[in-house]
Amino acid sequence: MLKRKKLGLSENSIDKIAGMVLQLQSSFSQLSEDDLQNFKEVLKGYKKNSEKFIVEGLAVAREAIYRKTGFYLYKVQLMGALILYQNEIAEMATGEGKTLTAVLVAYLGALAHNNVHVVTVNAYLAKRDSEIASSILEMLGLTVSLNHSGLSNKGKKHAYSADVMYTTNSELGFDCLRDNLALNLSDQVQDIAGFCLIDEVDSILLDEASAPLIISGDAKEETKYNYIKADKFVKSLNSSDVTIDRKYNLVTLSNTGLEKAQKAYSTSNLYAATQITNLHFIKMALTATYLMKKRRAVYCLKKQNSAY
Repeated sequence: MLKRKKLGLSENSIDKIAGMVLQLQSSFSQLSEDDLQNFKEVLKGYKKNSEKFIVEGLAVAREAIYRKTGFYLYKVQLMGALILYQNEIAEMATGEGKTLTAVLVAYLGALAHNNVHVVTVNAYLAKRDSEIASSILEMLGLTVSLNHSGLSNKGKKHAYSADVMYTTNSELGFDCLRDNLALNLSDQVQDIAGFCLIDEVDSILLDEASAPLIISGDAKEETKYNYIKADKFVKSLNSSDVTIDRKYNLVTLSNTGLEKAQKAYSTSNLYAATQITNLHFIKMALTATYLMKKRRAVYCLKKQNSAY
């Protein structure tokens, strides 16, 4: 999540702006559905996070919520949205309208910061909230998506490209792990949010954060072959074929080692884009052969386990 400067609104300012939004109810109720959908272009013409931008942005979002749900948000919900929008924590009781308050924040965030991730604690809430928000935000001209474990790589890229994406904290974590395992940039799906809104923040950032995320899977036959080939090649090298930096715990091929690698893999440039997979497996084999110590690894594992 990107850290952004707070708006610096005082309690009095928040109360005043919420009141100004309420005063616009009669005029915004006269807008047609086309007017609501296109109003984002009007807001984009204002200075981001200016009072006019925030007041009219909240007013048009409030009107869209009314047309989809049949009731207007109260002043306290507008105040909650303002608190959240300026990167602070707002505590709201169950039934006090957290989901719809989040819609107000998501609308402003998408216009001011290009895209928004709304993070919830479980898949049920993410699906429920995305369904509620989608009809409202789509009326306002924004796209809404739901990120979940059942999506394909293409589906996840589509989800991350939406103006507002609903997801769980664990799915964000697993997407990050999978992206780090990807051998090609084209296989990565995750994108940085311009603005991130977290539901149940105490649970996600404190309770859930202590649970490790572990990703695993069966290796494909091609992957097994790549490991075996790289391991065999690395074990054929001499000490002069590698350079070991103990300070930073790194191992790389020396010039002679690079020549041997390019010969073994039938290429004139091991660092070419077409050789990125082979280079990846060679680096892992070098690390396993020259840096990993079995007894030391086992000792660390036991030590970590004893801490829990």
